[in-house]
Amino acid sequence: MIDFSKYINLKFKYKGRGFDGVDCYGLVWLILNTEKQLELPEYEYSKRWYTEGKNYIVEIKKDINNWAVSNIEQIRPFDVILFYNSSNRIIVNHMGLYVGENKFIHVNEDHNSILERLDDMWLRRIYAIMRYSKEGTDKIG
Repeated sequence: MIDFSKYINLKFKYKGRGFDGVDCYGLVWLILNTEKQLELPEYEYSKRWYTEGKNYIVEIKKDINNWAVSNIEQIRPFDVILFYNSSNRIIVNHMGLYVGENKFIHVNEDHNSILERLDDMWLRRIYAIMRYSKEGTDKIG
């Protein structure tokens, strides 16, 4: 497993993109930029965009070139996991990065960045799994 320890316990910071603090997109942005030299686009969004009925994360997925949709059976380290806000499956408002061994790293307003098991609660909330692909195909596998 790749050592993700330097990304653990980063504090939550709205629109943060560095080791001094990150939001969930910022954590994915930081890891992919640092470890894979991938530059994800920046987006303008309000602090509580998900309460406004907006699906910015879905829009981000549409805008990123060279990303393909994967699935849980083919998940591997550095795949980006997009999550619904809850079991109601209406707004996609969270993301994390798969690190291997059935674990992913994420951060939210309630806690610093952590490794967490991809257990049933999280599996039920998955909207999509995205993987960087030089071919940029719509689906992997």
